[in-house]
Amino acid sequence: MEQEKGRKGRIDRILVGDPIAAGGRTLRPIARAGGWAGHGEGEQGRGFGALFRVQPLEVRVSDPGGEEYTVSISDPTRDAMRRMALAALFVAAVSALFLLMGLFRPRT
Repeated sequence: MEQEKGRKGRIDRILVGDPIAAGGRTLRPIARAGGWAGHGEGEQGRGFGALFRVQPLEVRVSDPGGEEYTVSISDPTRDAMRRMALAALFVAAVSALFLLMGLFRPRT
């Protein structure tokens, strides 16, 4: 049974949205699209899969006078999840340290 190797590729692109007029200003959203995509083919059929994420980065604002500036976008959910993961890692490390200290303590 011969299996043809599939193709895999990394996705990493900057997306610039259509201009949006609001309050006399023009807003242009910018995001990063990233992930992986791949497909394969063999005797039993074909397959395709992808892992894809779009992350908002910033908004470019143009004033009526022609001045342009950017407003960065933060992701509070991602920041909170990272902090929780760090706290869990710290608790696990301290727990493992106490466990090891208890195992190697001389018994009386």
